[in-house]
Amino acid sequence: MEHLNTSPFNQPFSEYNSDLLKNILSQTENIQTILDGLVGGKTTTEAPAPAKVNSHSTADLAKFAKNLHKSRSRRSKFINKDLLGEPSWDILLDLYSRSETGKHVSITSCCIGAGVPYTTALRWISMLERLNLIERSPDLNDKRRGFVSLTQHGADTMKNALSDMAGLLS
Repeated sequence: MEHLNTSPFNQPFSEYNSDLLKNILSQTENIQTILDGLVGGKTTTEAPAPAKVNSHSTADLAKFAKNLHKSRSRRSKFINKDLLGEPSWDILLDLYSRSETGKHVSITSCCIGAGVPYTTALRWISMLERLNLIERSPDLNDKRRGFVSLTQHGADTMKNALSDMAGLLS
């Protein structure tokens, strides 16, 4: 039972800031709720309406999303990446962080940003599309390529989720 008294890195939990642990637990529960809704076998065609939270500027939230996405990919330097997979969240972070630039995001680029095999990323893109969080559009100049972007519902959902997370850091 000694493992219950230590962190994953064999350091006593007493060395951790209890507020930080509470915040991480809260974020984990929120992510689990989102994932349960995405993959829990629900037949809904749209993700739940986003909860209203503190308002932050869209530019600040896009920067926060970009930094969060970068930090998520850096975790694999320390922890086996097979333990860290959340491709749907990575796709949503990537699309939100790029939404401020006004540039189109190709489906291929989105798949690369998810950090999983191409076919796996395509399945997650399809799931997010069915939930009305993202949408695909054709490239009018190159019929071989398509683009993906957040829907208004997806952008609102991400804005509220990221505002809530940013509030935990304040």
